[in-house]
Amino acid sequence: MFPFPNRIIGSKQLFIPIAYVGITCSICYYFLIAFVDSQRFLLQTEVSLESTNGSKTGGIQRSGTPSGHSEAHPRIESPKFESQEERLGLLSPKKFIPPSSTRDTQDESSWIDNLSPAFYPWPEDGKCKTYLVQFAKKKTFKPRALVSYPGSGNSWTRYLLEGSSGIFTGSIFGDEKLYALGLLGESRSPNDGSTIVQKTHHDTISSISKNRRAQLAQTKLTELMFGYRGILLIRNPFDALRSYWNFIHTRDHKAHASQTQFSLSKWVEFVEDGAKKWSHLVQIWLEKSADFIIVQYEELQSNPKREIIRMLEYLSLPVDDKRMDCVLSHREGPFHRQPPNDPTQQLSYTSNNSHLNLVVQENIEHVNRLFALNNIDLRLNYTLASNELSSNKG
Repeated sequence: MFPFPNRIIGSKQLFIPIAYVGITCSICYYFLIAFVDSQRFLLQTEVSLESTNGSKTGGIQRSGTPSGHSEAHPRIESPKFESQEERLGLLSPKKFIPPSSTRDTQDESSWIDNLSPAFYPWPEDGKCKTYLVQFAKKKTFKPRALVSYPGSGNSWTRYLLEGSSGIFTGSIFGDEKLYALGLLGESRSPNDGSTIVQKTHHDTISSISKNRRAQLAQTKLTELMFGYRGILLIRNPFDALRSYWNFIHTRDHKAHASQTQFSLSKWVEFVEDGAKKWSHLVQIWLEKSADFIIVQYEELQSNPKREIIRMLEYLSLPVDDKRMDCVLSHREGPFHRQPPNDPTQQLSYTSNNSHLNLVVQENIEHVNRLFALNNIDLRLNYTLASNELSSNKG
C-alpha cells in the first residue's frame, strides 16, 4: 500500500523529517492566515472607498463602534452613508469645495488632484481664508504611517500637517466624525497614494488585545503597506492612556469620562495592559524600521513650527512660510480635548491605584533603555501631572 520499503515504514528515521515538515507547514499556515487577513483588509478598504469617485454606495466605511474609530477592524462593515451627497453634507459650506464645482480642469503637470473635494481650514480669517487642503493624484505618494498609541494627538498632528502642506492625510480608519471636522482623507483608501501620511495605531487598539489574529493582521498591515516607514508620534503615557480611556467611554474625541469610570478595576487592567502596548509600539518600530522619525507630542505643543518643519522635511514637502503662519495662528484646531472640569480625574493614577504610577514609569524607563541601546539621543522625562504628584505625596 505504501511506496516505502517495509523496513523503513515505522522506522524512527522518519520521525524527524516528518516532524520538521509538520512544524514548517504549521508556521507557514499561521503566517498565511495573517497575510490573508491583512490583504483582505486592504482589498475591502480599496473597494469600499472607491465610492469617493462616484460608486453606488458612496460612503465612509465604519468600524464596529458608534464613532467608527479605532475600536474594531477598520472599514470592514457596511457604509453608514447612503450616498456621496449625504457624506459631503456633513461639511460646512464655508469650508468645503465639492468635486469639480469650481476647479473643472486637471493640470497634468501638477500632482494635485483638482477634481476631488477640497477644504478651507480657516475661512473666517482674512489672511488665511484662501488656503486650501487638497488631495494629491492617486499613486503620488508611497504609504507612510503616522503611528501612535491611541490618545497621543494623532488627529491634531494630521491637522497641523494638512494645514502646513496643503495636502490631506489619510487613515486606516473611516471615522466620519473626523471627516466632518475636515480630515477628508478618512474617505480614501490609505494606500491609494493621494495622502501624505496615514493614521494607524499598529496593534495597540484595546478591543483586539485578546484577539491574536487581529493583532497579527494589524502588524502585517504595518509591514506590508507601510514597510515600517513613517512618523512615530509619542506622548506621555500618563496622558495618552487617560485620553484613550476618555475616548473609549465617550466615543468622542473631545469628551471626558466620568470619575466613576476611573475607579473601576477595568481602569487598572487597562493601564497595566496599555502601558505595555505603549512601550512595545516604540520597541517594534526601533527594531523593524530604518526609515522613520520620532515626534514627541509635548515638543509639538511647545515648539510646533520646528516639529512641523521636521515632519515636512522628512516627507520631502516644501515649507510655505505664509501657510505656516496661518497654522501657528490656528494651532489648536478642532481636535484638542480640553482639560476635565472634574479635577478628581487627575487622581486616576494615585487615588487607590498608586501602583499604576510605577507600572507606567517602568515602561517609560524601558523605552529610555531602548533609545540608549539604539544610540538615539533622546530621553523621555515623563511624569505624572504636578497636581497628581502632590496629591500622592499628601
